[in-house]
Amino acid sequence: MLKIMSYPKIKIINPLLAQSISAFGVLFLPPIAPFIVTEFSISGLLTGLTLSSFYFGAIVSSFLTGSIVSYLGVRKSIVISLLILGVFIILASLTQSLTLMLLLFIMAGTGYSLINPAINQLITQDFSREVRGLAMSIKQTGVTLGGAIAASLLPFLTAVFDWRSSVFITGLIIIGISFYFLFILRSYEAPKLANHFSPGQMWGGINVIFHNLDLMRLSMVSFFLVGAQFSFFMYFVLYLNNDVGYSVAFASTLLAFPKVQAPLDEWFGGC
Repeated sequence: MLKIMSYPKIKIINPLLAQSISAFGVLFLPPIAPFIVTEFSISGLLTGLTLSSFYFGAIVSSFLTGSIVSYLGVRKSIVISLLILGVFIILASLTQSLTLMLLLFIMAGTGYSLINPAINQLITQDFSREVRGLAMSIKQTGVTLGGAIAASLLPFLTAVFDWRSSVFITGLIIIGISFYFLFILRSYEAPKLANHFSPGQMWGGINVIFHNLDLMRLSMVSFFLVGAQFSFFMYFVLYLNNDVGYSVAFASTLLAFPKVQAPLDEWFGGC
């Protein structure tokens, strides 16, 4: 199997899968948002905080994750990030406290922030400059692909079991995929520069970013675009369920449609 996965055309599966499963680990929340609202009797503002808590943890830790990936290497970074994401999602499914659940989602978000630079480094190692942009583009479709899987799978699991069990199963799936990467990436060892790692390297990289006006502008634009995107994701199912009267399953199906179309457009040029 390792020989098969070493072929360049097959290697794209690894970053795509990593991006998809990490997005699945964050975007499982919108399809089950109505159940959380019902159980905890919370407002729309607090509902939005459940998804925001993931990204709060990701933002706080993202300043350090690039250097951490350089220290640990691709394989350890991807495996650890998925384990963090999966374990804290499972713990969140077991708690009866909304406050504790939000704190656990924040911790899960640190795993999500770690996997993104790890995936990017995986692509730079596996693909030449000529095709690296294409590989990055295909990898990025994993965000919408993971969201589409979550929107399709979670309502079904909730109908069969309950929303807590579906969240628990989500965590188990993520942990299971982490063992795939533990095996398939075992030849990707940490780089030699790990032996010369120091905390000062992390802050030095941060200073470079803040002194680059182009990067700062790009970050600001990305902030608003991603905010608009995830506001839609989080409240679309709630709106269709509470205001329009659709079932959660049907509303989640409608949420999955644009998510599926996005990676298809990317892969096939909109044809």
